[in-house]
Amino acid sequence: MHFLKEIFRPAAVATGLKVALVVGIILNLINQGDVLLSGSLMEVNWLKFGLTFLVPFGVSVYSAWQANKRFKLLLSSHTPADSATLTE
Repeated sequence: MHFLKEIFRPAAVATGLKVALVVGIILNLINQGDVLLSGSLMEVNWLKFGLTFLVPFGVSVYSAWQANKRFKLLLSSHTPADSATLTE
């Protein structure tokens, strides 16, 4: 499956958004928590803030793409009888 197609696959997007939300919040608190918690929103580096969510989303979607490729390769390397047991 092509990587760009995988990005827009609903299951990959949903999982990627969940991962990005959880990991992005944690990383932003680690990296800019003092500024965020002080309420000084003018001092927040908004580019870093956004990228901190984008990176885990990209990693999640890339991992889903790789797993999907490997699963399809595994299915294609088995006989039809073997493939039926893998999908049950």
